[in-house]
Amino acid sequence: MNLLLNKNLLYSSLTVIIVAILQLVFIRYASYGISKIDYGNFVLLQILVAGLSSLFLQSPGAAFERFYNESERKIDFINEFRTLIVLINIPCLIIIIMYGIFFTDFNFLTSIGIFFWFFFMSNYEVNQRLYLYNLERKKYLFLQTLESLSKFILPIFAYLYFQTMISIIYGIAVGYFLSLIIVLSQMNNYKFQIKINLQNFKKYFFYSSPIVLVGIFTWGISFSDRYFINYFLETRDVAIYSILSMIAGFGAIIGSIYNIYGEPKVLKEFVINKKNSFKMINSYMLALLMFFSSLLVIMLILPKEFWTILVEPEIIYDSYYFLSMIFLIIGIFINVLHVALRVYLKLFKSLHILSFMLLIALIINLIGNLFINQYGIIAAALSTLLAYTSILIMEICYIRWYLKK
Repeated sequence: MNLLLNKNLLYSSLTVIIVAILQLVFIRYASYGISKIDYGNFVLLQILVAGLSSLFLQSPGAAFERFYNESERKIDFINEFRTLIVLINIPCLIIIIMYGIFFTDFNFLTSIGIFFWFFFMSNYEVNQRLYLYNLERKKYLFLQTLESLSKFILPIFAYLYFQTMISIIYGIAVGYFLSLIIVLSQMNNYKFQIKINLQNFKKYFFYSSPIVLVGIFTWGISFSDRYFINYFLETRDVAIYSILSMIAGFGAIIGSIYNIYGEPKVLKEFVINKKNSFKMINSYMLALLMFFSSLLVIMLILPKEFWTILVEPEIIYDSYYFLSMIFLIIGIFINVLHVALRVYLKLFKSLHILSFMLLIALIINLIGNLFINQYGIIAAALSTLLAYTSILIMEICYIRWYLKK
């Protein structure tokens, strides 16, 4: 039993480490090898994909997570969600085309590239979830590696050859297409079939409908600052801020060990023993808090020369940019903690409360972003930090109140 636990933890850790290494390679190349104008414009389109994911994919993802362990016919359950994802892509195509026509000046090929990226990514992720919630860590490690190659390595090769912003988008789209073919080839026991069960769809919708607002507000907190930066400052500043945010995002990657290893166990345990599942959450939270506190201290005492491995010296040696990065890192650590605590709200079936919390945090974030015009990107970093902190405080207060009532 202990050997199995150690093996599962090893695979979960390797999943995170491999993703982190490949993202490091991308950050290094984005900082040194991609034109700041090209990368800034790519980031603005990447935010569109993130927005579509928040609006259309978080809700089905939450329902999949909540009901998978309770479903008796796994094949039917998975095909219901596969069908749902295909249907979801229809309005997404319309939104992408309309966005290209009315809000930006990118061409039709760029719109098609973004749609292919989103289509292959969304279908890949729904099939990948099966291995996560079946606790098949070894296969999930392989699939996460495939996804990281799609997101971080193929776009590098594409840009190396074509030297255009659109090549980054098509590099990612091709990567997800190949990954989807591979994952489907591994699922011979789960053949795709159109499956529409209106009663189940209704159940999934009513459970996860608050997640739609959660997704929109989360996207607003995490990514709206790039639009403010692009409006008040320059596309180059969007690129610099995004590179610093990606470095800070390593906190989220490390925290995903909990999402891969801990949360599925909590959800499974909740069906068996509710009180024990709450104890598990608390122990994971304590471990995350101690780990992030130690990691932050290490990051603060590292010499700036270390960061030049990833970021150009003229950026990292600038105290203004370095301080902005530290604020972003702290914000990401706090974000990981509040996302980890969110499992309580899932188990309480109180996701509607989370949407109110996120709305308050979004308002704080948007007000803070207005100061970008005066103070630059450090205002964006601080407003994000304050927003995440407010969510964590509100979650702790609500959970304590709920458990006492």
